[in-house]
Amino acid sequence: MATEQEIVLGEYSDEAEYAGQGRKWSVNLRESFPKSLKLTLLGEGVSRLRQQCNDWLRKRFKSLSEGEGFADFEKLDQTRWELLAIEAKTPDERHALEKQYQEQLLQILAGKRELKMAQFEVLRFADLAGKWEQVDGRIRMYPMIRFALRKASGPLPMHWYEAIATIMSKQPIDPAKFMDDTPPPDWDLISVEVTAVTSAEPKSK
Repeated sequence: MATEQEIVLGEYSDEAEYAGQGRKWSVNLRESFPKSLKLTLLGEGVSRLRQQCNDWLRKRFKSLSEGEGFADFEKLDQTRWELLAIEAKTPDERHALEKQYQEQLLQILAGKRELKMAQFEVLRFADLAGKWEQVDGRIRMYPMIRFALRKASGPLPMHWYEAIATIMSKQPIDPAKFMDDTPPPDWDLISVEVTAVTSAEPKSK
């Protein structure tokens, strides 16, 4: 269990309907609220690991613009491109855009210098947010990321990509024993699944 939580429950009773019947009690969820939330040792370890994962991801994606691509970049793309919401007037135009977006993603993952990472961020909605799991002792996380790509010869970004990355530690880790002074783990990027692509160019009036 990652958290210990105290909750104040609103309890209400109704008068007995007939003689000899006890009062009827019920919990009113609308009047109930969390009083405190405390991380367990497991929760604290997972929070530290998530921060380590996010820091590694930022540095690793920044290095893509410097030509340090992934050796198996073609296998990293797990996007179901046919399911993305893409504005297109015809099926042929949509197919061409799908191919263009995919090629741009593969180019940056390969570290080709034709494209640069204009901006990169890990989306954080809360310290406890985010799916994680332990697989054969190793930690797997699924951070949501957002980045903009631009041509190496141009200053303005072309497209914004939103995606879910799958990251796994290279070594087995016990999250409950992962402390502030524990050496940071090594990570691998397992996959990138794009969920949205939008144009970064300003719309003409």
